[in-house]
Amino acid sequence: MRRKIVFQLFFLTFFLCCIIISMIIGGQYYIINHVYLDKEKETIQKEIQAYYQAVKRNQLDKTELQKRESTLFEKNGIMVARLDDLGNIKNLPTGDYYLEVISTDQRDKMETKRLLLNNLINAKKNVNALETIFSYLSEYENNAVEISFDGISRLKKLDHTVPVSISISIINERFVAPYYMQKEDIRNEQMELEESEMKLPQALKVNPLFTLRGHSGIVTDMRLPNYRNPGDELSLYNNQTFAENILKFQADYLTDRIKFSKEKWLQLELNFDGVRYIQFIRPITHNGQVSEFVFTLTSLQPLTKAADLMKDYYFYLQLISIALTTIFCIYYSRIITKPILRINQVTKKIIEFEFGEKIPVYSKNEIGVLSNNINQLSKRLEDYIEKLHTANSKLMEDIEKEKKLEQVRKDFISGVSHELKN
Repeated sequence: MRRKIVFQLFFLTFFLCCIIISMIIGGQYYIINHVYLDKEKETIQKEIQAYYQAVKRNQLDKTELQKRESTLFEKNGIMVARLDDLGNIKNLPTGDYYLEVISTDQRDKMETKRLLLNNLINAKKNVNALETIFSYLSEYENNAVEISFDGISRLKKLDHTVPVSISISIINERFVAPYYMQKEDIRNEQMELEESEMKLPQALKVNPLFTLRGHSGIVTDMRLPNYRNPGDELSLYNNQTFAENILKFQADYLTDRIKFSKEKWLQLELNFDGVRYIQFIRPITHNGQVSEFVFTLTSLQPLTKAADLMKDYYFYLQLISIALTTIFCIYYSRIITKPILRINQVTKKIIEFEFGEKIPVYSKNEIGVLSNNINQLSKRLEDYIEKLHTANSKLMEDIEKEKKLEQVRKDFISGVSHELKN
């Protein structure tokens, strides 16, 4: 009995406390990881929506837009870039980086092509071969250097090309832009280039609005970063994660791996090196054609860091809560069951007509009232039994007297009868 009621009360109280604590901790965790994050995402989207409207309506000049971009980054951690219709960064504070090449292909009729390099320059992680090529070109800046390249351009703007690969045969160096290789999709696939039998080292499924061609030509003009002084800041967009995402978006857009629904924000949540980011992209169109993009990337690390800290806090809080709950439930179950067990012991004695033990009354609650009532019941039972015993003793005495009188009467009658007979 003792063991059963103590354990029942302990486990019932313990599980009830655990459920309450879990609900409180789970609710706080949900609020931080969902409600709070969703609210911050809404704030971010409102900020970039205001920026988008300013760009679309041409309300701000180049300097004011750059100030707005700096404010967005400093205030909300939002990295913003304007991209042209080919996905290249527009209006770098340091100016555009490019190569101008006069084509030596007969089909191009000595056309001049500009390879805009803003995205590749900033995404430094995958451009080791490109740096070698640029260093070579910088050394021979005043001499004609022949290069070969594969590029994607808009159908009606073949003079502006996004380089997919660049090579200089004289130094046996070839650069292939990242994110254009699709290993699984192109395993058994090759693409014939327009008016050419030359094949790329990888097949590309190009957006129908663009064309992919191979070229060779002479570099006539260039603007490249100063690789002799690697400490120079290339631009405000030299954040590696930001630059890599711009480059990846450009590749996805040109190779038709990303779709937009009219002029709506494309929202993606990304994870790089354990850090969560939220990416918003929205095109600006004129006459039904995309003229540029607003591209933003925001680190959620300040928000997720607080959530991660709360995770650790909740882990230790759960351990402490379980320990305290266990101690509390043991103490609580013993405090509650102790008078009940004492009542059980005393009532067993009463059943055996032992009225010597009394239940100590320490409180005025229901258990205290019950204990007092049992004590009074025990006292009354003891009194009634004592009175009954006294009455029984008197009754027994009266019975004995009655028996003696009966015997005297019998003896008298017997004597009288005997005398009458005589």
